[in-house]
This record gives sequence, structure tokens and C-alpha cells, in this order.
Amino acid sequence: MGKNDRMTGPEEWSTSRLSPGSKLTLAAIDLLVVAGPDRGRQCRVTNRKVRVGTGDSAELWLSDPTVSRLHCEIEVRQTGIRIV
Repeated sequence: MGKNDRMTGPEEWSTSRLSPGSKLTLAAIDLLVVAGPDRGRQCRVTNRKVRVGTGDSAELWLSDPTVSRLHCEIEVRQTGIRIV
């Protein structure tokens, strides 16, 4: 990643811990391509699987030749985010 490809958003990214006994409920997550030929492309993942890749079945379609047809599947679950 080049120096101009720094991953930032409206605010700086950070990691936080939930206090014991807390529960995090995710309704959706937004995927954003931050570098490469498809920079800026995005997709919202809700209660279904989203495929990422160069194949015709990908909901987040990428043109980068180093990405496989089915690069991964991402799913939001009550227990967290599952990436296969």
C-alpha cells in the first residue's frame, strides 16, 4: 500500500473492547475497497451472505486480476461476522 492509500474514513479507525457482559448487535456492515483498481467500490452486508470476487456471482465484484472468482463470503450473524 502506498503512502496515499492510508486507510482512513470520516474519523480515524480504532479498536475498542466491550466491557464484560456487554452485547454488540450488528444489523449490517459496509465493505469498502480502499486500494487497487476498484478503490471506492462498496457493498452493504446485512442478513445474507455476500460474495466478494471477480466472478459473475459476486455481489462485490472486483476487477483486480490477483483476486479469485470467489475470494470470500461474508455474513453478518448474531454472534458476529463470519468470513469464509
